[in-house]
Amino acid sequence: MNFLAPALLFLAAAMSLHAADPAKEIARLASPDIAVRRAAVEAVQTLDDPGIPAACLPLLKDEGVSIRRQAARAIGSRFSDVPAEQRKIYLAALKQCEALGPADNALICQRAIGLLTSNFSFPSFSVGPRKKWVLYERRKLPVVTLVKGGNHELLSPVWTAWNGEPELLKMAITNESAEELFAPHWHSSGEAVAFTMKLQRRWFHPIFVWSAGSPDLKVLEPKSLKPLLPPRYPNWGTTSDFVKWDGTKAVIRIYDCASPDGPPPNDPGVFISYDFNTGKVVRVEK
Repeated sequence: MNFLAPALLFLAAAMSLHAADPAKEIARLASPDIAVRRAAVEAVQTLDDPGIPAACLPLLKDEGVSIRRQAARAIGSRFSDVPAEQRKIYLAALKQCEALGPADNALICQRAIGLLTSNFSFPSFSVGPRKKWVLYERRKLPVVTLVKGGNHELLSPVWTAWNGEPELLKMAITNESAEELFAPHWHSSGEAVAFTMKLQRRWFHPIFVWSAGSPDLKVLEPKSLKPLLPPRYPNWGTTSDFVKWDGTKAVIRIYDCASPDGPPPNDPGVFISYDFNTGKVVRVEK
C-alpha cells in the first residue's frame, strides 16, 4: 500500500544520502542535556533502526513534555520492533506516561498502546464499517491497514506542485484524533474511505480516496481537476470539500473560499465525482 511515485522514490533516495546517522541520534537520546535529547528524539521519528524503541523507553519518564510525547510516538511507529516478550514492559511504561498527560501526550501514548495490542478503539484510529480496515497517522502520513493481521504500510499522497515537480504531502499536525486529522468519510461497504490531511496551507485542501485493491491513492484537488472546471478556477481561494458517497463515486465540491477582507462569495461551486471502481473522474450536476 505504499504508492510512492517513481520520481519521489528517486527524490527520497537522494535525500537519504544526507539523512541523520541513526546510531549517533540514538546515542544522543541518553544525553544529560534536555535540548540535545529533544533534538535527538525529534530526529529519530524518521529514522529506521530496531534499537529506537528500547532507546526511547526511558524517555517516557523524561522531564520534557514534548520529549515524552515524541518518545511515545517513536515507540508506536516502530511497534513491530518491540519483542513480544517485552511488550508488557512497554505497555506499563506507556500507561504511566499516559497518566502524566497532558491530553495530546496521552493520545500519542494510546496510539502506541493500540498498535502494540492491536486495539484500535482509541481516538487515534478511525475504524471503517464492518471493522475491517483502520486509518491512522504514522510518520506524518496516513496508514490504512486491516484490523486483523494487516501490514501497516504508509500511504504516500503525491501531487504535482506548482513548480511542476512531484511533492510528497505530509501532515503539519499529528497530535489530534483520527477524526480531527483526517475527517474520514468511509464508504458504507467499508472498502473505501475519502479523507483529508491537515496541511499548513491556507486553501490547499485535497481530498484523498483510498479503496481496497486499488493500485493508487487518488488525490482530488482543483489544480489537477482544472480540465473539468470553468476557466475561473482555480484562483487564489479555490478549495475543495468532500460532499457525499454516491454508490461507488466520491463526490467533492470545488469552490471559492471567503476573502479575509470580505464576506463569503456566493459560489455554489462545481461538483466532481471519482468512481473508485472504474477510476473515472467526471463533472456532475448538483
